[in-house]
Amino acid sequence: MSRTLFTLSFYTYVVAFTDYVLGLVSSRRIWRRIGPIVLGLGLLMQGGALLSRWVQAGRTEVTAMEAALGRPLHGLDWLMTAVGHPPYTNFYESLTFLSFMVLFIYFWAERRWKLPAIGTVAVGIGLLLLGRALLVPNPEVTPLVPALKSYWILIHVWNLFIAYAAFLVAAGFGMAYLFRVETPSPEIGVFLTTLAAPVVLLAGGVRSLLSRAAFQMCPTGVNAGGRIAPLHFLPPGTDKAQRVFSDVPGVGPFLLAAVVLYAAAAVLYFRAVRRHAPEPGPHGPAFWTAAAATVALALGVAVLFGQIALGAPVLPSLSGSLERDLTGPWRFALAGNPDAIGLLVLTLAGSAVFLAITSFGARLKLDLPAPEKLDDITYRLITVGFPFLFVGIVMGAIWAHFSWGRYWGWDPKETWSLITLFVYAVYLHTRVTLGWTGKPGAFIAVAGFAVVIFCYLGVNLGLTGEGLHTYGAG
Repeated sequence: MSRTLFTLSFYTYVVAFTDYVLGLVSSRRIWRRIGPIVLGLGLLMQGGALLSRWVQAGRTEVTAMEAALGRPLHGLDWLMTAVGHPPYTNFYESLTFLSFMVLFIYFWAERRWKLPAIGTVAVGIGLLLLGRALLVPNPEVTPLVPALKSYWILIHVWNLFIAYAAFLVAAGFGMAYLFRVETPSPEIGVFLTTLAAPVVLLAGGVRSLLSRAAFQMCPTGVNAGGRIAPLHFLPPGTDKAQRVFSDVPGVGPFLLAAVVLYAAAAVLYFRAVRRHAPEPGPHGPAFWTAAAATVALALGVAVLFGQIALGAPVLPSLSGSLERDLTGPWRFALAGNPDAIGLLVLTLAGSAVFLAITSFGARLKLDLPAPEKLDDITYRLITVGFPFLFVGIVMGAIWAHFSWGRYWGWDPKETWSLITLFVYAVYLHTRVTLGWTGKPGAFIAVAGFAVVIFCYLGVNLGLTGEGLHTYGAG
């Protein structure tokens, strides 16, 4: 039931996203009326899916607990067991819940401040998160691991997701502010290209790109549940399965070229900012270098999707046994590397939007309020999210003390949560004490988007090493 509702809400959000995009290029008011209605319908379906998932998880927990105790549960014991598995305890559930919170907060903000132009960014983020969730190979409800069977999960994780959602929506309003005040393209360009180069390098695979100019994917097969799943193998002498990676022909050189061109564009944009010499429209060297990087990335992504559609992987020679619960034929699929592919597509979309706005920004039909109002909305959303993040971290530290005997252990997720807290503390501190309103604050709010995404997905991408928070990765 919940899976069907999640799928239906995904396609509903696709319709809403298309409508919000049409609203940017068309002056017809009909597009600005349909989008919120369709978005509200999607939220109702996704909210029903989350509630259904929670009920299903509660039944699973009660059944497992009664089987372990050998007697039925009653009263408060039954209630705490039934509600103690909220719909955000593993990677699949957390993606669906975060996408719902992002879209709900944006929907509320649009209803309050009448700003449909931000819908393209907010609905796009929610759509990507939900789409990634639908690629998880094992979304079945299973009983919680012992470390998560605590009432603390109801208050610790809940606070963090509210904070993340508020920050992501605030980033959308920060982007709108920068566009509204006509921030010179070199300032945005240096920010975008400086971020794009390492993202493409990390998503493409630092070791494989630099050593062999190759992009790797994990081949996929069909698991016992009939879903596409990545292939693993068991090295000799170990009991921990590892993913099998195979080179994808033709993709690596384009990604490596994109990294080099993005880095070169960042240098050119930085020089333009230092000299206070705005780019002469879309004809400056920095713009064309960024455009070349975008083309290289687009070609790499196109070849990648072509290999996914038509290519067959060549399995490397392995000293170990392949996973036995998967059946072939082996092939490339999004489920093999969804996070890396998602980052590449997101970077490509951001670059394309930047180039389009730089070239045709005057033609967009944006109905944005005064810059001061956009700045105030961004500030309000961050002031809403910041205390939730702080409380979530404190509650997590207390929970860690009861579970693991220490308040803080510099686990990767803990470390990056603290970094996220510092980023938004800098935003609030500089705004209150130094008067950094306007563009400085907007840039910090937009940069916070990258920090939040890395904090949330970094552990699951394996970019921060193993930690105690990886049990929910599946």
